[in-house]
Amino acid sequence: MGRGAEKPSSAPEWCQNSLLPPPSCPNSNPLGQPPITLPDYQLEPITIDLSLENLKQEFHKWSGETCSTFEIMVVLLWRQHARRQSRR
Repeated sequence: MGRGAEKPSSAPEWCQNSLLPPPSCPNSNPLGQPPITLPDYQLEPITIDLSLENLKQEFHKWSGETCSTFEIMVVLLWRQHARRQSRR
């Protein structure tokens, strides 16, 4: 049909009876285990007000290497995370 034919050169063959039946819904808790509970993290908002270009320039002065904006953001977020963990 891609070459302008009116119909396919071979007839489609349906073998739906050879397909496996859809899986039944498994028991959501087959071993009787208690449900998973997620920790109740007390997240706090944080505002970072800085110039990424300035940080990139400072990093270049300090190390002589370049870095991406993504790398700067990861470092800043990790530093905040580490500070918060050290206060606990």
